[in-house]
Amino acid sequence: MIIPPDPYLIVSSIGDTAMLDPLISHVRIEFPEHKIYIVTASDAADEAVRTLGLEPLQIARTDLRLADVFAIVEKRRFRAAYLMGADGLDGSYDPYFSGMQIIMLDAAARTGARATITGFSVSQMFHPMVQQVFREIALPIRINLRDPLSYQRFVDQTGVGAHKVADIAFLLDDGQTGRMAPIIQWIGRRRDQNHKIVGINFHPLLLELSERDKFPSLVDAFIQSLRQLASRHPVSFLMISHDTRGSSSDIHGLKPIEEALRAEFGERILYPEIQLGAAEIKGLVKHVDMVVSGRMHLMIAALGAGTPVFGIEYKGKMKGLLQYFGLDTAHLTSADEILHSPGPVSDKIERFLEISPRQRTQIASQVPAIRQLAEANFALN
Repeated sequence: MIIPPDPYLIVSSIGDTAMLDPLISHVRIEFPEHKIYIVTASDAADEAVRTLGLEPLQIARTDLRLADVFAIVEKRRFRAAYLMGADGLDGSYDPYFSGMQIIMLDAAARTGARATITGFSVSQMFHPMVQQVFREIALPIRINLRDPLSYQRFVDQTGVGAHKVADIAFLLDDGQTGRMAPIIQWIGRRRDQNHKIVGINFHPLLLELSERDKFPSLVDAFIQSLRQLASRHPVSFLMISHDTRGSSSDIHGLKPIEEALRAEFGERILYPEIQLGAAEIKGLVKHVDMVVSGRMHLMIAALGAGTPVFGIEYKGKMKGLLQYFGLDTAHLTSADEILHSPGPVSDKIERFLEISPRQRTQIASQVPAIRQLAEANFALN
């Protein structure tokens, strides 16, 4: 049994797919004779699971009682159960939803499953209710934290034993497909003009829900930052979409950025017409000089491919990842800094671009060790 981060959409988040693919590969190798069930919350999610060749288990619907969930899980008697940790398991988005996911895994553990929570982040907003759920779940459940900072926050605030790993998405192999060819050809043409290629990702979740009305102003400020950079240096910008989920979709940030900059810089701006998959994006970012990322899993894809990343921090989650690579956590910005200081933010990106060759060397030296830490998600103790 696999409990995904989003039981309603399953694969609309590229980051979720980047974790799900290596997890499924591992389970198929370890349990070749067993069916793999994915927990869902809707008929649409059931269909998405079937297209993956897996079995849906619709137990995440809000109309089901906890007793019903326990009864269904007990009847199945799973050999193993995995809760995909990701960004939101600390309750920083929805503590009730996070708590229910943990309780579903606990139900599987209590009925004999070997239970694992794959590496997740703990933000500065670790919800007290979720902390309490962690204290009360059945043991042994292997709890994995995906960076040193998250590990320390979790242990300090819950008092529960855990393991320090790397995100399972580091195990995703990069892809090379025909769909990528026009984008790579554009990169080649821009390099022929002696341009550096900067990948760009930007999205509404960089702001808390209570401040989401400021997002148009945030986009305008970020456009100022990028315009300043493009006016000073021979750079071209590649828009990289990493999430297509409704109101939080990257299109809400990337489309206005592309339109504004294309009007001024023309062919130096590209927003691909197709949505690439997780493996394709990891293969693509190998070809750019750096990425400015507002998504954790795009940062993971880039670092895993050896490409430097200038992160747009949210909920205090990116510093821990950079620490794993021995990278300076000063090379981050935030929505607040962009909103109020677009010029200095542009200066920071400019300085980062200048040191990116040294960063690339540092990242490459750490990737093998990080992959080993990602494999530790599947350790038995």
